[in-house]
Amino acid sequence: MAEAEIISVSAAAAILRDRIENAMPPFWVSGEISQAKVYPSGHVYFTLKDSGAALSCVWFSGANSWREGGLREGMSIEAMARPGFHAERGQLQLIIRLARPCGQGSLQAAFEALKERLRAEGLFDPARKKPLPLLPRRIGVITSPEGAALRDFIQVLCRRFPGVRIRIYPSLVQGREAAANAARALRWAANKGDDEVLVLTRGGGSIEDLWAFNEEELVRAVAACPIPTVSAIGHEVDFSLCDFAADLRAPTPSAAAEMILRPCNEWQEEIAQHRRRLDASLQMALKQPLRRLGLLEQRLLRASPLLRLRDQAQKVDLLSSRLDQAMAQLLRRRAERLGPSLTRLAPALQRLLDRRRSRLGELAARLEAMSPQRVLERGYALARFEGQVLTRASQVAPGSELEIRLAEGGLVVQVLRIAER
Repeated sequence: MAEAEIISVSAAAAILRDRIENAMPPFWVSGEISQAKVYPSGHVYFTLKDSGAALSCVWFSGANSWREGGLREGMSIEAMARPGFHAERGQLQLIIRLARPCGQGSLQAAFEALKERLRAEGLFDPARKKPLPLLPRRIGVITSPEGAALRDFIQVLCRRFPGVRIRIYPSLVQGREAAANAARALRWAANKGDDEVLVLTRGGGSIEDLWAFNEEELVRAVAACPIPTVSAIGHEVDFSLCDFAADLRAPTPSAAAEMILRPCNEWQEEIAQHRRRLDASLQMALKQPLRRLGLLEQRLLRASPLLRLRDQAQKVDLLSSRLDQAMAQLLRRRAERLGPSLTRLAPALQRLLDRRRSRLGELAARLEAMSPQRVLERGYALARFEGQVLTRASQVAPGSELEIRLAEGGLVVQVLRIAER
């Protein structure tokens, strides 16, 4: 028996690829889109499924056709495809050439039906939405503690505003019990009441993975929550009914952190700007009263009684000077007019003065002769008793002390006896 030929895995994959891709011509297939992803290269990868099977699909450089055709997660499509084999992954796949919608899938239909019913009830009305606090002090997060969404959210939040308080409410985020579990966590956080913002979040996934956030119980719990809520479910292209019911929808968990809290340095810069504007306003507010005060001070000085008195004093000095000049001129004119009369009057006045001086000398000589001092100088004395001048001996008694004034000096004497004459 001949030894069997042994080939490499790559060779086997090449044979399979050749056999599969050339086994049948392109054909039309219908199914529901799931796990769709558009890559930067322009290629679109997704799963096409029905109730009995699922096939991986790739649409090379089909991103533009994907967007223009309005294709999205959960949609039922008809696609022209041919079989393909991805050797590196050892995976069978369909290579799509053309795709068109053929009606909505069951999950998408349920999504749209519930969305319209809840919108008709007003659960998505923008007027019901509450604004987020400007600077929340405590933030509650309803999510899976092991999920990457929570790590991304906390990392971004703490980087933007270190020290912010975060409380985690553990919840399932996928599976049949996830909606009820998240609704209970949301109601518990709302009843606790000390969080200022509640964030409902999880990472991306297929429409099946995110379906819990389209369940009516959880959507109504989000709409009824008295605390402002933020829905950050999946990636930017993912939309859930919780997004419409929440007060704010964030495209990703990281974006939710950025939308809830501004960076600390932005707050500091804004505070600094407000301080600068306040300082400028205060300076302006102070300058105006000071300027007005200066004007009032000038007006007060102009109306000051002291200033008016100084002005009047200067006027008085001026008038006094003018009066002195006028009087001097008047006197000069009068003197010039009286000059001849004064010349005749001067000898008469001199003679009168001489006579009066002679008479005054005579009277002074007589008065001098009658002076008590002159009398004392002639040998007389002046006696006083208790301050009174004595004229009679009866005014004193023996033993009395008398003051005797002489022409020069005085004596104090005691009366020994009284002589009648």
